[in-house]
Amino acid sequence: MPISTTVSSTSIHIFCRLLGYDRSELIGRTFEDITHPDDRAAGRELARELLDGKRHAYTLEKRYLRKDGGHVWARMNVSLARNDAGEPRYFMGIVEDISESKRTARALSSARAFADTLVETAPVVVLLLSPQGEIQRVNPYFEDLTGYRLDEIRGKDWVSNFVPERARARIQALLANVAQGGATRDDVNPIVTRGGEEREIIWSDAAIRDGAGGIVSTLSVGLDVTERKRAEEIIRESEAGLRRAESLARIGHYAYDADGGNFTCSAALNEIWGFDPNSSLPFSVFVPRFHPNDLGWVMAEVENAARENRGFDIEYRIVRPNGTQVTVHSVAEISVPDGDGLPRFFGTMVDITDQKRAQEELRASEARLREAQRIAQVGSWELDLVGGTLTWSDEIYRLFEIDKDRFGASYEAFLDLVHPEDHDAVNKAYADSLASKTAYQITHRLRMPDGRIKFLAEHCRSDFAPDGRPLRSVGTAQDVTERMMAEIALKQFKQTLDQTLDSVFMSDARTLGFVYVNRGACEQVGYSEAELLTMTPIDIKPEFDEPRYRAMIRPLLEGQEAAIRFETVHRHKDGRDIPVEIVLQLATFADGQSRFVAIVRDVSERKRTERKLQRAKEDAEMANRAKSEFLSNMSHELRTPLNAILGFAQLLEMDRRHPLAPGQADYVKHIGLGGQHLLTLINDILDLAKIDAGQIGLTLEEVPVPQLVESAVRLVRGIAEDRGIAIRIEARRSQDCAIRVDAVRARQILLNLLSNAIKYNKPNGSVTVAYGPETGGYLRVSITDTGLGIPEERQSEMFKPFSRLGADRLGIEGTGIGLAITKRLTEAMAGRIGFASTAEAGSMFWVDFPKAGIGPQVDTMDNTGVATPVGAPSQPEAEADSRHILYVEDNPADIRLMEGIVDRLNHARLTTVHTAELGIELARSMRPDLILMDIQLPGIDGVTALRHLKDDDATRGIAVSANAIVADVERYRKEGFDEYVTKPIAVRRMIHILDKYLRAAT
Repeated sequence: MPISTTVSSTSIHIFCRLLGYDRSELIGRTFEDITHPDDRAAGRELARELLDGKRHAYTLEKRYLRKDGGHVWARMNVSLARNDAGEPRYFMGIVEDISESKRTARALSSARAFADTLVETAPVVVLLLSPQGEIQRVNPYFEDLTGYRLDEIRGKDWVSNFVPERARARIQALLANVAQGGATRDDVNPIVTRGGEEREIIWSDAAIRDGAGGIVSTLSVGLDVTERKRAEEIIRESEAGLRRAESLARIGHYAYDADGGNFTCSAALNEIWGFDPNSSLPFSVFVPRFHPNDLGWVMAEVENAARENRGFDIEYRIVRPNGTQVTVHSVAEISVPDGDGLPRFFGTMVDITDQKRAQEELRASEARLREAQRIAQVGSWELDLVGGTLTWSDEIYRLFEIDKDRFGASYEAFLDLVHPEDHDAVNKAYADSLASKTAYQITHRLRMPDGRIKFLAEHCRSDFAPDGRPLRSVGTAQDVTERMMAEIALKQFKQTLDQTLDSVFMSDARTLGFVYVNRGACEQVGYSEAELLTMTPIDIKPEFDEPRYRAMIRPLLEGQEAAIRFETVHRHKDGRDIPVEIVLQLATFADGQSRFVAIVRDVSERKRTERKLQRAKEDAEMANRAKSEFLSNMSHELRTPLNAILGFAQLLEMDRRHPLAPGQADYVKHIGLGGQHLLTLINDILDLAKIDAGQIGLTLEEVPVPQLVESAVRLVRGIAEDRGIAIRIEARRSQDCAIRVDAVRARQILLNLLSNAIKYNKPNGSVTVAYGPETGGYLRVSITDTGLGIPEERQSEMFKPFSRLGADRLGIEGTGIGLAITKRLTEAMAGRIGFASTAEAGSMFWVDFPKAGIGPQVDTMDNTGVATPVGAPSQPEAEADSRHILYVEDNPADIRLMEGIVDRLNHARLTTVHTAELGIELARSMRPDLILMDIQLPGIDGVTALRHLKDDDATRGIAVSANAIVADVERYRKEGFDEYVTKPIAVRRMIHILDKYLRAAT
């Protein structure tokens, strides 16, 4: 049976209220009549399913039509009532108005759709994290920004995968706080993209709760500010760069509002005015800094510009707080609001102090250039090839001797002044330069109106357009007439030198490079002229390096020597060594340059001859040395037994235990007399032979010349005074000069020359001892007397042994060996000796000693050439209760004799030393009872040694006896010796003296 779907009377009042109908209007209507057409099919289908038993009930949300045309949403819960037979009788339903909830759901759905759309499309990072920090959701922007898809990173830890390590601890703490219900806002943190790039993000974080209030997620929304940060950094760098640029360029800017008095300026402007760059100062602070002479007119100009509503462009000076003056260039725009208000200034200011200074220097430089061109006779010119105009500097007019006011400068006019024979060369040089686009230089002649010829050196270069057209030529012109004339003369001079037999080398005084060589020089060393002009003298002198060569030429450079003559070898190109003799001079030429000029002569032939002579000389010297060695050995062998014969003869005379018979005593006496004469002669011969044989011992040391001269003069002054001879010392050199000699032998040389000057002088004559100056590595000591002089015909015999030049006829004692010994001693110390003499007028003997610092150190040597400790005690000390005698003697025979004498004394012991210096040292330490001192000793002599002993408190009381010759006894008494013993020794008297002083010392 059909089921009614009309609205029942029981529910009609509900629908009336819900749909806006009257009761009467709804009676008889079906549910389909009031159902929205779009929902009817769904209702019919559900009702049919109820009727068919497919459902027991259903719930349906559908729309009902209102009377006003609108609709309401309702939720229907519908069931079907059946009879006992199961047949449907009627529908039962419950209707709920759900319009409001539907509106709310639609709003919520719209909001969710908007949110989803916003999340999906907004250019921000959206990140949903679990409370544990695991990624749940990200938006597409995040994916695009980081390069990761959601399906790749879902469930991964956010902090460890996307936050840089340096920021992880802080972000972990921040998220933990949010997970506890906190929140963040505008927190800047970086993230790392797939490509490793860091992006700066501003984050806002909040917790998401469920319906029960529990936190289920953390929502983080971030804005990528990386580019903004970069832009800000660029802006900051740009502003800083602008400030630096302004500071470096010394350009500042400012703005000034006269109405409000507001003044602002850049840091650079503050720097220009000398203020703190970071300061903000009012305009009133700047006003006093205007230069007093500029303030008035500057203010007037600014006021005029403001009144005329225009800008200004002025230069003026300011004075900084530190007092320095600066020139500035100020440019400003002025605007006047409404046309009648106070002006506003906007301007820039540039420090142009350096520019002004440069302009002044440029003007001064141009003036100096003009003056330099005038002095150097160098002019400049410029040819405009487009306009065809030629411009000359003032000096060009002077060079050409033309009045600039009456001359139209042009290339043609210039050519008219060139010597006719040089026209083609000048034209060709210029044309070739334009064609090849290269610079050129040429020397040509000018023919002056009066017939004179000038030489001009021109240099030119040209500028060209991109298409190759010549635009401009610029050049210089210099008067080189003097140089060309000098070159012509030099060419003639070279032609002359090429004809000479000698080689000529000319080198630069500074670089030493050869600047000229003649043909003979090229032939001598085998190099071409071109090759030699790239070389220096050191390149062809294997014996020299540069320091040694420069040391040799220094006297020429310093003007100490006019020329140097020396011998060396030149190395030929093929490796041969060529012995040469060179005369080297320093010459200054017309161009003001100094050059060394060396005249070189090949002395190969002469050297061959010299080698032959040298071999002959060596043979002669060898024979002479053999003779000297024989003589020396024979003299030594004779002298040693003679000293013994003399000494022991005296001991025989004194022997009371075994006295001699009268005849024997007379024989012994004659033995003594003959032996003494023979000993004196042998001693002189032995000294000469030792020198000739090279067996004399020398100790070279630095000896001050003044002290050496004074000590020698002091030793002979008494003899000179006895003869009325005046001695004068004349210093021709500074007092600190020194020589390198053996001091004892040098004094022996001077003493010999001085004694001769006194001995062979005239009564009441004079002797002058002079020293200096230094020349060629030597220092000269000369001794001049007013004596008898030496006849010219006898002067060649001066240094020959045993030649007394007739002095024996005058009754003057001597052996004739002294000067020979003096000469050999001088030469043994690398010195030189010579003399000049005029008969009856006197003589001058001179000795050149090597200067200190020249020559090798020579050890003290004995006669065998073996180093020995000179002065060592000759015997061990005796018992402590013996009387102690110190004997200072260098003659072994005399020492042996003294040992025999002391041996005859009771309780006496003898210590011998060979030098006075060691004797003084031993006297201080040993305190002997008696000192026996020989006068002539190596080193200091006995007299000087006595003075040292008397001046020392430790040795002042020791008795000292001189061992001297008879002629000097009185002198040594005056010197302070307690006793004297003459040579040869008288043994009895010696024993008496020894006994006397030893007893006194007991």
